[in-house]
Amino acid sequence: MSNSDAADDAPKVDGNYGVGEVAALLAKAIGAESTPGSMAEDGAKIDLKFSFGSLLMKGKATIHCQVKTGNSYKAASSTRHAITLANIHKKDLEILGTHRPSMLVWLSGDPVPINLYRFVRRTMKTPVDIRVQFSITPAFHLDMSRELASMGSTGFPRITLPPPPPDDKALMAQARTAYRALKKAGAIPAALTVPIDVTRMGWRHITRWGRASKKRRRSFRLIPYLPKLLAYRPSRYLIANRVVVTVKDRMVDSREVIFWYEHAILADGVDSLVLIRIREEIEYPANWMRGVYGRSQIKTRATLLGWWYKPTKEMSSASVTHTAALS
Repeated sequence: MSNSDAADDAPKVDGNYGVGEVAALLAKAIGAESTPGSMAEDGAKIDLKFSFGSLLMKGKATIHCQVKTGNSYKAASSTRHAITLANIHKKDLEILGTHRPSMLVWLSGDPVPINLYRFVRRTMKTPVDIRVQFSITPAFHLDMSRELASMGSTGFPRITLPPPPPDDKALMAQARTAYRALKKAGAIPAALTVPIDVTRMGWRHITRWGRASKKRRRSFRLIPYLPKLLAYRPSRYLIANRVVVTVKDRMVDSREVIFWYEHAILADGVDSLVLIRIREEIEYPANWMRGVYGRSQIKTRATLLGWWYKPTKEMSSASVTHTAALS
């Protein structure tokens, strides 16, 4: 059966119900204020507009949203890891993408509906896949704030790395001293996440057994410049390895976020890309949809996990995501 046949066989659900349900979810999850879109606006492709207070910037922002309601939009090619949306046209995405930041929300037609979201870019292609971990919860507040903060030019300075010490032993001693100073200085302010804790985890990661000596040396040389880079918007970011679990009466949303800074450093005369990986953990009440809770009950922590650089000429656009996820 084709995707379109599966979509046609699914029961239809009133789209107005979906828009109202998403507005209620946004209000409960992040305190958003929503207004419905109009039929005359952008070809009736904007179902909902909501404003919220960012965790990373001052003031409020307005987000444009399109809501797809019902299992008729769930393509047969969907898997347990990602939902593929049927009947989504490229023109719809282009219209929605002109209002960045904007997002697409799918609400299932089940008695207890599932909600999933994806941020929209004008260059997004169809079919659209949404990973099953990306749903509207209190953790969405940081994700939406990051998407908003990522807009605009990066502006980070290009750094020329000084020549390294003559031998690996001296370089490691220098790096150890720099990392201790980084830990002592406290959490690192960052443009796209909450202040980042510096712990033994990051050092263990870059010095772990089996890691190539070339990668170790590159990580060692970058340590003093991490705060300077993290203060700026990266060229791109990626959320990976996301896991959401229940621990007693709390939900814990754990994920890795990878920032990459293109043409950020000149290392030994070679233009290079910098990648910085952090771990975020967001805790919130498991019964947040039913009970009353406050912002003080949401705990967010970011921890430095790894960093390295790679010459730009070695980093093709097709391999960036793969390298970022595995290095």
